[in-house]
Amino acid sequence: MVRGLRMERMSRASLLFLMWAGAAHAQEADRMPDAPARVAASYTPPPRDAAGRYVTPNRDLTPAETSWHLRAALNVAALRCRGADEAERVAGYNAMLAAARGPLAEAAAGTEAVYRARHGARWQAASDDAMTRLYNFFAQPEAAGAFCAAALTATREAAAVEPSDFHAFAQRTLARLETPFLDFYASWDRYRASLTAWQGRHPAATPAVAVTFAAATSASAGPAMVPAVVPAVAAPAALPVDEPGYVTVMVPVRVAVPPPAVVAPPATPSPATLAAVQVARFVGPLP
Repeated sequence: MVRGLRMERMSRASLLFLMWAGAAHAQEADRMPDAPARVAASYTPPPRDAAGRYVTPNRDLTPAETSWHLRAALNVAALRCRGADEAERVAGYNAMLAAARGPLAEAAAGTEAVYRARHGARWQAASDDAMTRLYNFFAQPEAAGAFCAAALTATREAAAVEPSDFHAFAQRTLARLETPFLDFYASWDRYRASLTAWQGRHPAATPAVAVTFAAATSASAGPAMVPAVVPAVAAPAALPVDEPGYVTVMVPVRVAVPPPAVVAPPATPSPATLAAVQVARFVGPLP
């Protein structure tokens, strides 16, 4: 009899363990997707055009612009890519400038002609703005590793390119240098789609927000910036700051003397307070 009870208890314990293990496995199998890189959750890739292509500075270029953009891409690589191949990458870029001096001069003149035709008297400002955006595009850190590797390959290949073939070389090489960034954009879009689907399956995991006000003093007073309405939120009364999963965001808020009438939590700053700190604690898995 005693043995039978022990076996029954063991069977129940085993069943509970198996149920727990199964639930844990299911939870792990449906874990929140990981972002493809350490970027802000608000990161947004460029939009796509009607053909589904990402809108980048390297679309719809003339042959002259393509060669000039290739030079810009390899210039960025020579300036920012580090590591064991840094010296080779810089030397290869400088060698390309010398060997392709003629084609690059043609590219510069052709690109200037394009901007003069498009923008008239404002062509220089438009060109400067476009070049700034172009350099910023190739300097994006999210795809730096793959871009630097592609740039090293390009500088090695450029050493064997005849000046008469440079524009054709630029045409096929610029696309390879842009690919790491396009691949990252696509991976980010897939991640956001997966995250949205996961949040739909786990609505309780959507971060809750608790807002409090912590009084502070300031030597300067400014216009009132306390929100007129503080939305109600579902969050525990006490939020341990050091517990994993909690993030505290402190936003300085100026308050006039006396402050205007606002709808706020009971801990609204007193009229004598010149400044306050709005503390928002986000609870739960963060996107």
